[in-house]
Amino acid sequence: MKLTYSIADQHFKRTKSLGIFNFSINLLRVLAHRKEISELTVLANESLRDSLNIPAHVQVRFYRSPIMGSAGRLWWDQWALYQTIPADPDSWLFLPKGYASFVRACPVRLASFIHDAIHDYYQHHYPKIFSRAETEYFLRCFRATIRESGIIFTNSDFSRSEILRMADRFGLPPPPVITMGIGFSNEDPALSCGSTNTTGTRRHGVMVLTGRWPHKRSAMALQYLELWRTSTKFSGPIYLVGSLPDGLAVPDKMTFLPRLPKLEYADLLRKSQILVFTSEYEGFGMPPVEATLAGTCPVYSDLPVTREVMQGTGFAFQNDHPDSF
Repeated sequence: MKLTYSIADQHFKRTKSLGIFNFSINLLRVLAHRKEISELTVLANESLRDSLNIPAHVQVRFYRSPIMGSAGRLWWDQWALYQTIPADPDSWLFLPKGYASFVRACPVRLASFIHDAIHDYYQHHYPKIFSRAETEYFLRCFRATIRESGIIFTNSDFSRSEILRMADRFGLPPPPVITMGIGFSNEDPALSCGSTNTTGTRRHGVMVLTGRWPHKRSAMALQYLELWRTSTKFSGPIYLVGSLPDGLAVPDKMTFLPRLPKLEYADLLRKSQILVFTSEYEGFGMPPVEATLAGTCPVYSDLPVTREVMQGTGFAFQNDHPDSF
């Protein structure tokens, strides 16, 4: 099999989803060692050069336009990506973020990974967050992915049901949709330590993942944490990691940290007793799994997909029930 793998549009500092970014890099590292793939070509950008960590025999081509603003990304997604790939009936293109072109047909067979139907969710629950043009753009890409792909992979049975629901909404017969989950490597620095940490010190403190997007429910997280901290007289550190919605202030005795590089994130996760993960919509929800594998207790929103993925491990709470938290 000859496979082209496109991550040229991904950038650590600019991505809206760090989970999708990490998934895309980790899946590439696995594919690079599969003997069934006789020829693997990676389409990347310069910001990824030090992150790839793949064998020398893998051909990597770098492009600038996919990360040169919205216009560059649009041009890449809709036209330039397919232009880089010579027509070959025996070759495949793999899109680890989905979002195929709706302007032109793919010159080779197309395999896609769809993580969720978040833009459809926002269209119905937060219609004012994205412009009508942006929402329509991504929904048209979603439709093209279902229409053009020879096979679609996804991360959970919940996401598979979302893809099939969207195919029915578009009036399209879906290709095979395979739930392949997400792999977690014990070579990941965040997961390799089990119940200990590199310093040998006792775990302490709470690590809270926050985001500026409404479905991440960051305001709720801070409200519940403050209620819990006050009622239990907890005096340990509470770290808010990620981003915050505009106007949301950090409570006293909590520390805000912007998006952390992988090793710093891993170190903080290893040192924390608890990881808090709040959300109202996910395709998978990687952080509670990572916390469990690292020996850190996950406390997470009770969603259909977290029930599927976590299988009763950790502690789930109801978003509308502060006592549950």
